[in-house]
Amino acid sequence: MAASHSHPKPFTGKHMLAIMIAFFGVIIAVNMTMAYLASSSWTGLVVQNSYVASQEFNGELDKARAQSKLGWSTPLMLSTEEALVEARDANGKPIKGAEVILLLQRSMTDRDDQAVTLTEVAPGLYRAAVDLAPVHWKASLRLKAANGVTYRQDHQILLKAGE
Repeated sequence: MAASHSHPKPFTGKHMLAIMIAFFGVIIAVNMTMAYLASSSWTGLVVQNSYVASQEFNGELDKARAQSKLGWSTPLMLSTEEALVEARDANGKPIKGAEVILLLQRSMTDRDDQAVTLTEVAPGLYRAAVDLAPVHWKASLRLKAANGVTYRQDHQILLKAGE
């Protein structure tokens, strides 16, 4: 009985063309997917008009200096279900009867951004129910005291599941 030997098929131009099409097809598909996800998840827009924002910068610095002189304290406790702010003046007394708004923004998308109005549940203690995902949040607290004084405090908070 004679042994049969199989001969490998030769590598041809058709094989090389198929490999090149598959290689570049994968690269293009990945790039298109990444471009779609990047453009659909966050606009990258921080301010509507950068020129106007630059012209208002010195005024914002003056407001920050004036706010710093107030000496107010507004710690924020934020969970996936509740926002709680304790507002106190420089002497440690509760700031009563203020209008308190919390602007919540996710760092990578603007889909879940929301403004929450907190209500006073005790002197100087403001609360609101929220429904937040366990992700990184930028929380901008806006407080307007009964005497008209305004106060702003920004917080960066990482919420973990079950908090």
